[in-house]
This record gives sequence, structure tokens and C-alpha cells, in this order.
Amino acid sequence: GQGGDEPDWLRDSGLAVFADVDRSRAFAQAEAWGATRILLDDALQTRHRPRWTVALVLDRDVDRAPRPLPAGPAREGSSGLDRADAVLVRRESGQRNDGAFGFRLAPDAIVDATGVEMARPSGPGMLFSGLARPESFEADAVDFGLEVVASWRESDHWEPGSADAPAIEACVRRQAAQWILVPEKNLRRVASLDLGYPVAALRSAVDWDDGIDPLDWLRQRGIAI
Repeated sequence: GQGGDEPDWLRDSGLAVFADVDRSRAFAQAEAWGATRILLDDALQTRHRPRWTVALVLDRDVDRAPRPLPAGPAREGSSGLDRADAVLVRRESGQRNDGAFGFRLAPDAIVDATGVEMARPSGPGMLFSGLARPESFEADAVDFGLEVVASWRESDHWEPGSADAPAIEACVRRQAAQWILVPEKNLRRVASLDLGYPVAALRSAVDWDDGIDPLDWLRQRGIAI
């Protein structure tokens, strides 16, 4: 659908999604619908909105300045952080000694093609992902105790084509894999290929620093959320 795979994923979670290349028009559509709270994807490109902003910053991006935060041709650089009321740092590991308040996405469960939690697959399997950072997903799958024999990487916002299903199935056969695991974000699109192998997704949970409630943390700083 419009906007890549994230809008479909968010709709599956029960959220109303307004995807538009014109961010101002999307705001107007959401407000006309009756929204009183709007969650922005890549909010650092919203210069035209004077409202407070909560910026989610990847620690890897901070280490690689002057890469934009988050990266992308339509997004603001790090100077946009001056407008943020709070900065939450996403961590790639459990490290929590840098003085910042943050979180990490920790592997939590395996779900089937319908999103229902299931037993973790046994035997060898192949990972498939269309992500900006596939290595994080792949490391989580291994840490979750799965037997991974191959990884297939596509670009972020990957869309399936007619040649993908036979190519993926051929790779699974060559690697003697028995199942395919994808990030939850990519589940709908991979399942639509109707592959001849079981497809499941790795669901992640947010692990906040020190068990802090992030909403309380924001409210203590005067952010009405």
C-alpha cells in the first residue's frame, strides 16, 4: 500500500493510518477523522508543525554523524533535535551506562502468518528480511535459539514481485531449510507469496531502561501524552 510496509503493519495493529507524501495534508485528514493524538513516523521532517516532538534516535546514527537522524533524503539533520522535548535512545544491546534514557527491541515470541503466537520452529531455517538494518533481526533470531542456515536480505520497503516466490523457494531448497522467518514488519508481504514452506515472524517487545514507564517519564517533563 501507499507508504511502504509500515502502514500495512500499523493497520494490522488496529491503528488508523494516514499516509501521504504531503505531511500537512495527512495531518488534516487525521484531524478531520477525529484524531486527538498523532504518532509520526520519522517526525524530524515535520518542520511546519510547532507542536512538541518526541524524537526516537538510533544510537548507531549518533555515532556516525553527520548522518541525518533518522537517515533519509527528506529528513532533517541533527539540528532538528533542538525542537525535541525528549530524546529516547534505541540501543542495539543491553548496555545502559551512557546516561541516556532508552530502550531496545528484544525478541519476544514467534507468530504465524496470521499473527498468532506459536511454538518456535525446530530444525534448520532461513531468514528473510526487508529492513534498513537486517543484521539486528538476524542477531535476534540467533539469540532466540533458532537454527539459522541462511539469510536473504532485501532493501527496506521491499515489495514482492512475480519472480520472488520461485527464487526464495529455490534458495530454501539449496540450503535444506525447513521454514522461513521474517521480521513482523515483513510478514504480510512474504505471506502473500504463498510459499511452499512455513512462514513465521519474530515478534519483538520493547525493553525500557530500568523498568521505567516511558509515558510517566514524559509526563514528568511536562509532555501531555
